[in-house]
Amino acid sequence: MARCRGTTAPPDESSRGARWCPRCCTDRRNRWKADVRAAHHRLAGTPAFLPDEGKHYSEAWSEAHRIFHRTLLEGCGNPVLLETFDRMWTASELARRWSTDRNPGRDGAEEHRRLEEAALARDADTAAELLTHHLTLTADALRE
Repeated sequence: MARCRGTTAPPDESSRGARWCPRCCTDRRNRWKADVRAAHHRLAGTPAFLPDEGKHYSEAWSEAHRIFHRTLLEGCGNPVLLETFDRMWTASELARRWSTDRNPGRDGAEEHRRLEEAALARDADTAAELLTHHLTLTADALRE
C-alpha cells in the first residue's frame, strides 16, 4: 500500500516521485470538519460571562474561543501559520478578554457560527471577510 505523504492535494510537478493517498487525505479533511464542529459546539455551550469572574469574558469561554479559532486554522496544515497564531493569540489574550463589558450590541455567537459555516464550506473569501469583521469589532471595542 502506498504511504500517504501527508498532503491534502494530489501531487503536482514539484512533488514528482512522492506518494499520495487520497483516502488518507479525505479522512484528514473529515477529521478537521468534525474538529471544527466540536470546537464550535464547545464554544457555543460555554458561558461567556460568569458572576464570580466579573464583567469580562470567563476563563473557560476564553479557552474555548482560542480552541475554536485555532481549529479553524488547522485545516491549512501550515505549521508556520499555526505557530504564528499561537504567539499572536497569547500576546493579545489580555486585551481580547477585556475588550467587552457585555456589549449587548454585538452577537459574537452569530459571528462564530458564520465563521464555522464559511470555513466548512471552504468559502475562503467569505471566511476572510467574516474574520476581518470579527477582528475589527474587537479592535474597535478596545479603542472605546
